[in-house]
Amino acid sequence: MNTDYECFLYTGDAEWSQYITGMLKTSARVQVTMDPDDLRHQLTAYSPCLVLYDLRADNNLQFLREIMQKWDKSLFIGFGQDNSAPVLEADSIGIYTTEELNVPRKRLQSLLRRSLEHLQTIEEIQQITMEEKSSTYANPVPTTQVQAKTNFTLQHFSQTARTLSDIDLLLQRVVEGVEASIKVARTGIFLKDPERGNYRLKSGLKCSKATSEKTYDFDHPLIALLKAHPSIICRGNLSHIDDRATRRKVEQELVFLGAEVIIPIFAQGDVTAFLFLGPRLIGKPYAQQDLEDLIVVSDHISTTLENALLYEEVAVQRLLATTLLQTIPSGIVAINRDGTIRWFNDAASHILDQVVDQVIDKPVEVLGSSLTDVLRRTTGSDLPVIEKEWTEPATGRTLKVESRKLLNNDECVGAVAIIRDRTNEIWLDEKNMRAERSAFWAELAAAMSHEIRNPLVAINTFAQLLPERYDDEEFRNQFSIRVQSEVQRLNNIITQINEYGDPPDLEFQSVRMRDVLDNTRACIEKDQASEREFTLEFDLQNPNCQIQCDASALTDCFTHLIQNAIEASEDESPVIRVCVREICDESDPRIEILIEDSGRGIPEEIQTKIFSPFCTTKARGMGLGLPIAQRTVLDHNGKIQIESDPAGTKVSITLPEG
Repeated sequence: MNTDYECFLYTGDAEWSQYITGMLKTSARVQVTMDPDDLRHQLTAYSPCLVLYDLRADNNLQFLREIMQKWDKSLFIGFGQDNSAPVLEADSIGIYTTEELNVPRKRLQSLLRRSLEHLQTIEEIQQITMEEKSSTYANPVPTTQVQAKTNFTLQHFSQTARTLSDIDLLLQRVVEGVEASIKVARTGIFLKDPERGNYRLKSGLKCSKATSEKTYDFDHPLIALLKAHPSIICRGNLSHIDDRATRRKVEQELVFLGAEVIIPIFAQGDVTAFLFLGPRLIGKPYAQQDLEDLIVVSDHISTTLENALLYEEVAVQRLLATTLLQTIPSGIVAINRDGTIRWFNDAASHILDQVVDQVIDKPVEVLGSSLTDVLRRTTGSDLPVIEKEWTEPATGRTLKVESRKLLNNDECVGAVAIIRDRTNEIWLDEKNMRAERSAFWAELAAAMSHEIRNPLVAINTFAQLLPERYDDEEFRNQFSIRVQSEVQRLNNIITQINEYGDPPDLEFQSVRMRDVLDNTRACIEKDQASEREFTLEFDLQNPNCQIQCDASALTDCFTHLIQNAIEASEDESPVIRVCVREICDESDPRIEILIEDSGRGIPEEIQTKIFSPFCTTKARGMGLGLPIAQRTVLDHNGKIQIESDPAGTKVSITLPEG
């Protein structure tokens, strides 16, 4: 659809205007207005155009007659109740067509398309007629008109626009300076707004209300022309615009703005703004010399505006940096290469109990020997980071400092220290540790009393029956076996507690992953010999892959995890799969071990604390197996994760390869 023609909707009914613009959203850009003066201004600038006219309001027919007579090249479509008096009268005065208020979408879009095509046809006929008439006349003899050089008072503009950091004030001074220098009826400047995606009037003198509210999208023909041909646009000379539709659009915008000249302002490699000038007060048109002088003006404005934008950007960055450094809870102290304090934020003032004004530009020694030592060593050493923690004798605060060297082109220009007050943190850690220790011993006592009582009850029962049934050989055999079993169970409990509380030192060596898994299989088959049948499947991507580990500790870890999987499986003969894959990463090669079962899964309410001591779902056991397995993996610089759902549980372990 031809979108070279503007389309306006004149109505005071907000609900109906939303209905019409919504149906035409994909067909045309419809501008809504309810102000007669605004519509007159738009018609003056953009005629020929299309006007969708609401016939229901009082005095609308009188206004319709006025604008139809004055802008007879535009098309007007009236909307009202079918066969109502306003509709019949609008038809009688020669309106293009009338339609019902609730016109269907397809009919409305078709009507819009036919109307725009009609406008285009009329304009093409007029263009052909004008070209035929112009060809009947002989080419006039060119005449040379000598223009006196315009005496622009550019010094006034230069002085008012110099070194301004406020963009709004700068543009206001620019407009005032241009108006005072060139003596124009009106002037204004549109500035690019990247956030809103358009150009808006930032400052103007004697501009209309419509101009103040006008915006230009980045893809508007005027903006596209200014970017493609960065030169002054003058109403008296638009012949350099080859495209007829673009030329007509530019003419319309000049009329809308009441401008004779539009000057693009370039900054930071783009059209950042454009300045428009109305007719000169002396009544003469702009001559070639005037345009050349305006080029000088535009260059000066461009330079000034670019400097102002850069200044504003730097100021914003500086403000953000200052605000950030002042609001973060850590103290920040920066010194130059000579050890003079250049930055001292509020947090540092609170932590070190120093007044900012009393330490800025003073030697770093005023902050105490510990902090001085860290900062001085940072500027004088090759270490990128120096850390230190100490307790201040005067305040009792425990401070942790991380100091880094400040470099400029590999040359040390100073150092910055980030200071954390760990006093409350340490106090909370100690408090939590005491609470955890108390809870640990309480849970340990409860778990041990439960676990030890069961085998003791069994031993005590057999011991009480032994005198009565001593002659029963079968009973004596059962007694011997049961007592040994329960004693072994007690021994295992003690061993597990010892391993958790006092783990053995690990001895790392290079071991094949296959050997660790074979040892694991042997241990599990021995432990499960009299329990239940199971199948253990190993799938190694690379049977010869090696890791640095303590083979015994890692075997115990895998044994416990696989035993858990066997016990969790509900099948009579469960199948447990163990997959080993290599993670190819040149900087950090790793091995992933996956252990999967098909049990009912871990209850959701305890999944977040399965690695906590004494957390267990088993009827027997103290819940120390998974915490010990986790610690073993962490001691091997690895990671362990458990994912569980009603379909089963998957344990994932990653270990460094090597």
